[in-house]
Amino acid sequence: MAKKVSRKEEEEMKKLTPEERKAIKKAKKKEAYQKEKAERKAERYQSEPKKFYKRHKKTSIVLAVVLVAAIVGGLSYWLNTGFFREDSYKFISYDKYVKVGSYDKQTYKKSDLTVTDKDVSSEISTRLQNAGKKKLDSAFIKSNSNNQCKTKAEYEKYIREKLEKEKKTTVGGQLLSEVSSDSKLKKTPSKQYKAAQEEVKSSYEQMASQYGMDLDSMIKAYGMDKKTFNKSVKSSAKESVKLKLVTHAIAKKEGISMSSSDYDKRLDEYKEDVGLSESKFKKQTGSSYEDYAKENGFEEYFLQEKVGQFLMEKATAK
Repeated sequence: MAKKVSRKEEEEMKKLTPEERKAIKKAKKKEAYQKEKAERKAERYQSEPKKFYKRHKKTSIVLAVVLVAAIVGGLSYWLNTGFFREDSYKFISYDKYVKVGSYDKQTYKKSDLTVTDKDVSSEISTRLQNAGKKKLDSAFIKSNSNNQCKTKAEYEKYIREKLEKEKKTTVGGQLLSEVSSDSKLKKTPSKQYKAAQEEVKSSYEQMASQYGMDLDSMIKAYGMDKKTFNKSVKSSAKESVKLKLVTHAIAKKEGISMSSSDYDKRLDEYKEDVGLSESKFKKQTGSSYEDYAKENGFEEYFLQEKVGQFLMEKATAK
């Protein structure tokens, strides 16, 4: 629509020569054309994303679905093969690996938890001997009970409670082993199995070192050849993996967990039981308490203790 010309503009135009009026008219026409061209271009570019989406709508949806499936599939894979660590047994599902045996009707002997005065005296004698002491004095009582006891009677009670707790742990471990024996291993997770074999071999190497031998010499001393030894390692590793799978499967089902505070508390108890200062322990083992616990899988061991305790509380004493 042409722009309406005002009277003033008409008067001004009349004063101009025909050539000037023609030039102005041409300039306005060119300006209008350029403006219209810019508007069409802007409109075309604004509509390109919509045109692209319409042309590639199906492809975009398919790619989005594939991407989501890949992410979910990858996450599911990691959750079903352990949480990234080769020694982790925290799976999203245990059904594909193990069928856990029944633990509803387990029993144990009450006598297995009995701690006698003789047991207490024997433990105190052992502790004195390890410390190079000949008699029980107040200084030893304080240092060997983490300053919890002052008198002989208090220390004897302290030792009795320690021994009772150890017996409960032993019984719980036996009950857990029974459940593991009654369980069926459906599939062995490969990276955990490989790590378990390395652990078993390492334990044999440490044993050989303690006897001043190399591994091959110890294998021969046990009357085995390499083939028999490797078969034994694989069998032990498989049983170790099975026990850990059963432990975590029960823990998940029963809501049992090993929090960082639980772990720290149990590690403190371990330090107290060992009775060595940090420097002496490091001198003997070459590692700090924390590093030693990590290297030797104490987290798994502590969780097994908790699950064993649960099984003992659930079982019937006879």
